[in-house]
Amino acid sequence: MTKLLNLPALFLGCMFSLLTSCNTEAVKEKAKNTINNTGKSLGRGTSEFIKGVKEGVDKTIQCTVEISPTLKNHGISMGKFYISQSKGASDNILVAYLIFDEDVNKKISVKVFDKKGREYGRTTAVAEGKSGQAYNIDFIFDSSTEIEAKSKFILY
Repeated sequence: MTKLLNLPALFLGCMFSLLTSCNTEAVKEKAKNTINNTGKSLGRGTSEFIKGVKEGVDKTIQCTVEISPTLKNHGISMGKFYISQSKGASDNILVAYLIFDEDVNKKISVKVFDKKGREYGRTTAVAEGKSGQAYNIDFIFDSSTEIEAKSKFILY
């Protein structure tokens, strides 16, 4: 962020160079270099800011997912998950990477609970796969359901 604060100083330096230089080619070159360096600094600062926001969101969500013993007995386990959003809604999709140790063709339901343990959404999706396969499944909640930080999902 400190690099972003130096942008006015870079601009003033460019203006000073323009005013004090007699050689127009030198002025053009100095201006071009100053603009390029400013752009690079701004680009690095923006990238770092966006990365920081994403990491902050990832840490803030802190949701957990549990798979019921029944699904485990059917040879279903889970890898990573993330929260997504459908068009016109905000954070209403649980995307879960499911792993199949057996052939599976069944409906899987999921309930979501807030940090106080109160249920505030449920949905169902079909899981169909052969033993040894794995893929992401979207569990799409109602568009009015906004997945909160520290929510707990239970797949059953």
